[in-house]
Amino acid sequence: MDSDISPPSRHEVPGKIGSSLDCTDANIPDIPQKKRSLRYSLRFPLCCLLLFSNGFHDASPGALIPYIQAHYNISYLLVSLVFLSLGGGFVIAVTVAERLDGWVGRRWVLVGASLCLGVGALVVGILGEVDGPWAVVVVTFLLFGLAQSLVLAQVNAYCGGLENNTAMGYVHGNSILRFDASIMDTDRLWLISGSYGIGATISPLLATFLISKGLLWWRYYFIILAVFISNSIFSFFIFRDGSPSLHTINSETPTIVETKPKMKQNTNELALPTATIKGNSSNLHTILSPATLATSLFIFSYQGAEVSNGGWVPTFLIEARSGDPKKMGYVATGFWCGLTLGRFTFPHIFSYLHRLRPGSQKKAHDASGHTATYVIISLCLLLEIFTWQIPSVIVNAMLVGIFGWLLGPMYPSAMLVLLGKVDPEHHVSVLSVVSAIGSAGGGLAPFTTGVLATKFGAWVLYPVSLGLLVVMEVAWWVLVREK
Repeated sequence: MDSDISPPSRHEVPGKIGSSLDCTDANIPDIPQKKRSLRYSLRFPLCCLLLFSNGFHDASPGALIPYIQAHYNISYLLVSLVFLSLGGGFVIAVTVAERLDGWVGRRWVLVGASLCLGVGALVVGILGEVDGPWAVVVVTFLLFGLAQSLVLAQVNAYCGGLENNTAMGYVHGNSILRFDASIMDTDRLWLISGSYGIGATISPLLATFLISKGLLWWRYYFIILAVFISNSIFSFFIFRDGSPSLHTINSETPTIVETKPKMKQNTNELALPTATIKGNSSNLHTILSPATLATSLFIFSYQGAEVSNGGWVPTFLIEARSGDPKKMGYVATGFWCGLTLGRFTFPHIFSYLHRLRPGSQKKAHDASGHTATYVIISLCLLLEIFTWQIPSVIVNAMLVGIFGWLLGPMYPSAMLVLLGKVDPEHHVSVLSVVSAIGSAGGGLAPFTTGVLATKFGAWVLYPVSLGLLVVMEVAWWVLVREK
């Protein structure tokens, strides 16, 4: 269990990164209460900012692809390599996320990942200025994917491990001081997912506006550079004073009883916390469980449909509907705006629908909308068919926004169900695996779309998207029935 204020030196159990074994007042850093309270109160908002930045970066290629193609004079196939590279970075991250978490802790993982993202943005900007090779740009997106995956896993595990009503709390001795008692577990997951959507909404809007005013596409990455450098600075200061590992996180509000070692009766040996001595076999069993695999397949298909639509819709409208290249980037903004609204509105819709069920009792996973999700995915299928078949830019733009709204709750819904089926000590490794597999879909699907579009045209976006939605429907059926 992570005390978040444990001293730098820690005793750890071999074979499993553990938590601090001593949480006495003597070991608590001598930090004024006002500074500590402010720092802890800013941690959840910082998590929202970090995912906002991920969304800000992820949504930018959709608006920039037409200009990237013109600058490098490349085909859909070559430009789609950035999506494949981005997904590859997420896959690589799963092999190092857990080790980095144990070696350096949450603070330095977040600082290092944000710096890597900043370096990547700087490289892309410089390559554009000097007409550098496209192959280096593609490799840089591998770094983007790796760093974003590390950020995503840390933020999800941190927020998922916070207890109800303790998002802004901290421990001082035997007391838990709370600063915000209004944020519940499910609300936090919806909020951080919504923050991603806000960033994804603003990015293509800003990119399209600035480029229409004469900004060269690669200089937009200098704006992204400033965002990620700011994140690294905020992470350095806000996550200081502990927070060394997320492996055994169960709560952001540990107590002396849970973290302080106890003496065995009639012996001088220490009785270590049970949670810290679970073996790797349990972790592997959890990763290979049907719930984790079904969630991975669901997120793989979801992110494939999400990134394919967010990245290729402007190109489809320009090619198939003769849309104005200077305006079609705004349609991508409509998609991401709809997705963001979906993540903020559907929790209330799900809650209302659940209250209508006779004899139902309120549970955390009810916020995922088990039954409603089947209907939502079916509606998404219909909207994709209508957008594909109706030859009108205005109608297509409206349908794209509604599609984004319906797609919005899919990711947090699946995560809520999965976190309810997995023990807290496995959250980091499981979330890393799911994020990696999901983001592989976010790379492979738009890449496949680009390959097919090179030969057949950008309209192939919709057959690809429809197939992914069907897979989502099946994976959701498996997930919600798995115990």
